[in-house]
Amino acid sequence: LALVVGGIFLVRLSIEAGGLTPGLRTFLAALFAIALLAASEVARRLPATRDDVRIGQVLAGAGIASAYATLYLAAALYHLVGPLAGFAIMLGVTAFGLFLALRHGPPTAVMALLGGFAAPLVAGYDAAGIGPLLVYLGLFVAALLALAITRGWAWLALSALVAAFGWAGLLIALVPAANLGTIGAFVIALAVGGTLAAPRATVA
Repeated sequence: LALVVGGIFLVRLSIEAGGLTPGLRTFLAALFAIALLAASEVARRLPATRDDVRIGQVLAGAGIASAYATLYLAAALYHLVGPLAGFAIMLGVTAFGLFLALRHGPPTAVMALLGGFAAPLVAGYDAAGIGPLLVYLGLFVAALLALAITRGWAWLALSALVAAFGWAGLLIALVPAANLGTIGAFVIALAVGGTLAAPRATVA
């Protein structure tokens, strides 16, 4: 978690300092995510670290969380990629995250959950507008629910839903009244999706 938040804060610091262009900030954030993912695989193979599975698990989870944060920067904050490309990249990150969680186990899923939900808050929840933020949260929750169903991790489904409803409550308290209708639609979609997915995760 320290790796994820530290990387996001470095990007945020560069934004406030104005020392880097948006493209370079996004590139560095992506490079950080790739380095963490590569390190997770190295940790699984090095004699000094392969006996402690927690190292690979944490690095993989931090890498996926950082990848979500990078995508949020590129698509929502800086509009470096269009909606269709952003959605395609999101699917790719999600698929890879599912693979790593299946490979490394629950700690990787926990790190991805924490980093994915923290990224918009640290980067500035209102920087891109409420619509893109809700789309991001919706896709992220859908990915976590899919993983929960695949592995039978009811705790992951519950955690994802609690965090998403928490985000909705925070937005209701902070945003102008004109945006409450959009947030209400998000809450309804979240309730329907959670109602359908959570029992399947429990049974699996």
